[in-house]
Amino acid sequence: MGGILIQGADPGEGTRLLNKVMTESNKPALKLRASILLGQYYADTMPEKAVPYLEESLKTAGPDKRKSLLLLLGKTCLRVKDYGKAVETFNTYIKENPFDANLDEVNFLRARAHLERGEIERATEIFESIRKDNPFLNSIPNQTSTSPLSATRKGIPPAR
Repeated sequence: MGGILIQGADPGEGTRLLNKVMTESNKPALKLRASILLGQYYADTMPEKAVPYLEESLKTAGPDKRKSLLLLLGKTCLRVKDYGKAVETFNTYIKENPFDANLDEVNFLRARAHLERGEIERATEIFESIRKDNPFLNSIPNQTSTSPLSATRKGIPPAR
């Protein structure tokens, strides 16, 4: 019921019901579903509120759900500018899913988090490894472009 309300006409009532399920239910599957729904809802509306729900979800989620939760948590951490937690989350994703089809995206986001932290060399290494592993990928800027990465190489600090 909370999931329907959160996406419909009364999100306030939906979040209240889902929080109640999280605190009062003795069924782990219901608690997990409620925390996932709240994390997804807040990731779009108030990302800073999503992080604790997503972290809670990861504690009990099975491997089938962890992958998407880790990706969502990492992206949410980027949105709230918690770059250290984003890097940690993306590293966990890579460790748990070493052959996943989304590794290019995860590595790109991880490099972006390093870049935002001012860790230019680490970001460059990751960007270069993505380009090396995928020479036909067009989303990684080359060294001569006017990208933030190349600007940083020229001594211009990254935008914050």
